[in-house]
Amino acid sequence: VNVSEEGLAAGIADSNGSTDTTNLTTAGGTISVSDVDGNPLNVTLTAPTTALTSNGVAITWTGSDSKLLIGSAGSVEIVRATISDDGTHTVKLSGPIDHPITTEEDLVTLDLGIKVSDGVTTTTSTLTVNVEDDAPKAGSVVQAIEVPPQDTNLLIILDNSGSMNTADGVGGTTRLRSAITALNQLIDTYDTLGEVRIRIVTFNSAASAVGTTWTTVTVGKGQLAAVTLGGTTNYDAAIAAGQTAFTSTGKLASGQNVAYFLSDGVPNSGTGIGNRRRDSLESLPDRQRHHQLRPRHGNRRISGSAESDCL
Repeated sequence: VNVSEEGLAAGIADSNGSTDTTNLTTAGGTISVSDVDGNPLNVTLTAPTTALTSNGVAITWTGSDSKLLIGSAGSVEIVRATISDDGTHTVKLSGPIDHPITTEEDLVTLDLGIKVSDGVTTTTSTLTVNVEDDAPKAGSVVQAIEVPPQDTNLLIILDNSGSMNTADGVGGTTRLRSAITALNQLIDTYDTLGEVRIRIVTFNSAASAVGTTWTTVTVGKGQLAAVTLGGTTNYDAAIAAGQTAFTSTGKLASGQNVAYFLSDGVPNSGTGIGNRRRDSLESLPDRQRHHQLRPRHGNRRISGSAESDCL
C-alpha cells in the first residue's frame, strides 16, 4: 500500500523522485485468504515493531490483534489501518512520519502484521505500507509594514556667492545648478516620509531668508530655482540669518527639524564657523539637527549636536 504526505493539509504535492507514485493519503486493497476446510476465518492486524516518530514524538499503537489499528503521536492520530475477514484493507495517513533522510524525498516503510486464524491454526503475513515523503519548497514571504509618517521642517542655508557659478558641477553644470538639483532630490525624499515645510536662506557677502515664512515643497522648489549669484562667502551672516529664519511662522508643530548648510568655498576672513558659532548652533530650538553639504572645494564642516554630514 502506498500513501503520501503530499496529500496532507500542510503537504506539498510534486512529482520528484522515483519513489513519488501518489499524492493520496488513503489507499487499500484485498489480500487473498482461504481455508481448505471451509472454516470461517478471523483476520486481524498487529502493530509494527519498528520505532517511528512524528515531529519527534514517538508513535504508539492501539488495537493490535484487532481489525482496527491506530498509531498516534501523543494524542494526534497519524495512521489508521483496518482489515476485514475477507482480506479487504484500508490504510489512512493523517499526519507526517519522520523520515531518516532529510535532504531528499524518501520512503518510510511500516510493516503491519496480519494474522489469519480458522480457530485452530493461525497464519501470519505482512502488509507493507510505504509512506512517501514530501519536500519543502522555497517561496517568497511578503510582509507589508506601514511606516508612520515623519513630518519635517527643512531649513536650507545655500551659498549663492560668485564662485558657485563655476562650471565644474555634475555634467559640466555650475556648482549652483548641481546643488539645486541635489537639494530638490533631498526635498522629494523628505516629502515621501511625511509633510514638509521649507525655509531657504541664501548667503554671499551678506545673508537673507527667502520669503517671510515657512512654505510648502512646491513653493520652496520655486524659491531655489530663482536663486541668483554674486558676492563673496560670509559664513557668519549665513548662520545668523538661518537662526532667525528658523523662528519664522509656518513651521509644522510636530516632526523633526533638519538644517542643511551648503557651500563650495573658503569663508571670508573672520566669518568662519568657530567654537562660538558651533555652540550657538547646538542651542537651536528643539535640538535642531544641522548638516553641511559641500563639494570637494569646501573648506570646513559644521559639527552638530545630533549628526553632521558631508557631501
